[in-house]
Amino acid sequence: MWSKYWNVQNLHAQYGIRIQYPHKYPDYFLQAQANGGIYAYLYPIESLGLFRKWFQTNYLPEKFPSYLKKKLNKFYSSLSSRIIN
Repeated sequence: MWSKYWNVQNLHAQYGIRIQYPHKYPDYFLQAQANGGIYAYLYPIESLGLFRKWFQTNYLPEKFPSYLKKKLNKFYSSLSSRIIN
């Protein structure tokens, strides 16, 4: 979402390029199975203020509620299965 916003707004022209780096989860994380194939972007520190504004005005009101609802539904579904069994 932020990445798409970054591209659409051509923010590299204002803040500089973002770079990709290999992201590694700790071995005790389930996601560690994907280590070696995950790349994340590192954004210029100068864009942090804009990111925080975007996060507050776009992500939290528009995307976070549905994300949270999905996670809670998954949690309660798993919990009810454990209770029944």
